[in-house]
Amino acid sequence: MADEYVSNLAARFQGIAKAITEDKQAKVYMEIPRESLLKAVGILKAEYDGYHLSTITVLDSGDRFELLYHMPIGPRLLSLRVFLPRSDPTVDSLTGLIPGAILYERELNDIMGIQVRNHPDMRRLLLPDSWQWGHPLRKDWTDPRKKGVK
Repeated sequence: MADEYVSNLAARFQGIAKAITEDKQAKVYMEIPRESLLKAVGILKAEYDGYHLSTITVLDSGDRFELLYHMPIGPRLLSLRVFLPRSDPTVDSLTGLIPGAILYERELNDIMGIQVRNHPDMRRLLLPDSWQWGHPLRKDWTDPRKKGVK
């Protein structure tokens, strides 16, 4: 049985969230279509004091990417879950709502190849400017500089 916190989120995000779940550690996960990400974060910021983004993580499952936007909302850690198809790994930037997202989004692009629309500064963050060998944390990545090395 969902507690009051989860029930309130479910009611407020009806029609926006695809699913809201809670794990054993009382972390709450809300699956949001990528088209609704800015709307969801806007509501969290305006109505739930959701002005802080702890981090963004990404999981590569092979056929798609799972982005997790971790935000402390009230007494819980809420993670917005956004799935991106491998064929179109594009998401809107949160920097207009949460300026602190700027570095996390640059990292997503740099090491995983996630395209972030309307980002104000997509310079490389971790890899050197001369890097030309793809996105090294993707599951399908192999270092082309090591061909023939055993």
